[in-house]
Amino acid sequence: MESAETKVRDAIKEKLNIEVDIECAHRVECRKFAGINQHEAGAKPRVIVCRLSSWKQKEAVVRKARKEKPEGLFICKDLSQATFEKRKPQLQKLKAAKQVVKSAYFILDHLIIRDKSSGSSNA
Repeated sequence: MESAETKVRDAIKEKLNIEVDIECAHRVECRKFAGINQHEAGAKPRVIVCRLSSWKQKEAVVRKARKEKPEGLFICKDLSQATFEKRKPQLQKLKAAKQVVKSAYFILDHLIIRDKSSGSSNA
């Protein structure tokens, strides 16, 4: 059986053409519903979480994946539960800003809202 580290390294090399040094990688455990294992029931494959050796490599991989949107590969930053909790009360403001065609996004737990045309900040 191929290790999670090898799968991640090969997928990033194939889809994004970037060589990475992986510090550690592991699969997230499979959930069970009503005694049925999701993996056995034909659900989505299990997520692999990995830590790259350098911050610069991570940023390069995330940036290129966001630009190219490779098919069959989903890459995102893993945020802490505390960050998600801080973002939660601001989600309605984020959605409202996007509905009125403003640029709205999070930087860690800070919500940034800008006019798309002028680039001025309202947050």
